[in-house]
Amino acid sequence: MVRCCIGVMVGLPAVGKSAWARKLSQCEAMLLGAIQRREPQVERVVVQVIEFDKEIGVLDLGNNESSSMWKKQRKTVHVKVDRLVQQFLRDSTPQSFLFVILDDNMYYKSMRRIYYSLSQRLKCGYMQIVVHTDYIDLQQLLEHDMNRETSVGEITIVRMYDRMEYPDINTKWEKFSCYLPPWACHTHDIPESFLDCMNGSIIAAEEMENAFSGQFQEEVQTIRHSFELSLREIVNSSIKSLQHANTSTSILRTAGKQFSEYKKEFLSSLPPVIAPEDVDSLLKEFIHHIQRITNTESGTTSI
Repeated sequence: MVRCCIGVMVGLPAVGKSAWARKLSQCEAMLLGAIQRREPQVERVVVQVIEFDKEIGVLDLGNNESSSMWKKQRKTVHVKVDRLVQQFLRDSTPQSFLFVILDDNMYYKSMRRIYYSLSQRLKCGYMQIVVHTDYIDLQQLLEHDMNRETSVGEITIVRMYDRMEYPDINTKWEKFSCYLPPWACHTHDIPESFLDCMNGSIIAAEEMENAFSGQFQEEVQTIRHSFELSLREIVNSSIKSLQHANTSTSILRTAGKQFSEYKKEFLSSLPPVIAPEDVDSLLKEFIHHIQRITNTESGTTSI
């Protein structure tokens, strides 16, 4: 039986993610009722909220995004979540269920995917709690941020507004994404769609656990090997493009180092099992970021 679900908050700063996370943490009885519909033996639900702002501080995109310290701090949180779940599974009773909420912007897919990967390894459910609407106005967002105690500032808001990578529910790993309205946790109840999404992610984790046969594992290894070869070809092609553009040796060296670091980071974010239907979208994501590095190093406008 799956005894844990990791819920990743996704959304721009100042849209009310933390307020929704706090509300969810106070709804243990409701979550228990939803889980008991299919797992009547569960007697207790524990909700644990991990607030990234408290763990690593408020992000300043102008200074910290590329810093090794900022990345190291995020890895520390990842380790903390890993240990938290493992300790719960080891020390709690079989009738207990843990729901971990990660309160962060998670504006890049790679930031979220490492927790999907973790959920697969620990045999947990994985869902994305997206606080967003198609009608968020940038000026309205800036006004909400100015009225907060922990304002991140206009530069960070604007950059994140442009860079936000929202979930694609057509990909397997982002399938269980539930949308909640911004600035509305005080006027809206937890929707039934949220509970359905949570239970759906738990069922998917159980099915994945049951599917690990020898033939399945061989297929997984073949897909991953082919995928890694594709990433290598993309990097080699990007380096050749820079060479054909008569790029200086120093820039080629810098770009090559960044390509290598990003490929390593990207591979580490992948789940143990790459669904065949997700390969194309993952490759597009990788190409997009490699192109961004290429454009930066060659002095052209980023896409």
